[in-house]
Amino acid sequence: MRSFLIPFYLPLFLLVLTSCALESPEIKAVESIRLDEMTNSGAKVKIGIIVSNPNAHTIKIKGGKLDVYVNKSNIGKIDIPDTIELPKKSEEVYYLHMQSSYMQLLVALPGVIGLFAKKSAEVNIKGDIKAGAYFINKTFPIDVTKNISPDSLKLD
Repeated sequence: MRSFLIPFYLPLFLLVLTSCALESPEIKAVESIRLDEMTNSGAKVKIGIIVSNPNAHTIKIKGGKLDVYVNKSNIGKIDIPDTIELPKKSEEVYYLHMQSSYMQLLVALPGVIGLFAKKSAEVNIKGDIKAGAYFINKTFPIDVTKNISPDSLKLD
């Protein structure tokens, strides 16, 4: 009897595994930038990014580290410590905190000034995120470059 069930369950199990394949979430745009806090060591900036989940199921971002560059100057790091839930087939704004030291801001100052002087800037977000759905977990490389203008940002 058991040998009869194995051919039935094996294709079913393979079907479940293939239907749960995870596609990488996509950063569509930088929506807003807001200075959140000034500390002795640097600045904390809240960045609103529009993220799209192309998957047919909800996925959870379970951590990650991203570097943020403006006109090729590193201006800080985003550490994703909390779980972020992305509903299936959705596109929403998520707010992440970027930590930047005063030295990074000083070195990146020409790039940040270029955002306002040139009317646009190249923003690059690069790193890895950990995501999962059900029992499948995966690390996705993120390397997104977007040209933004100060007019498109909500600078609070």
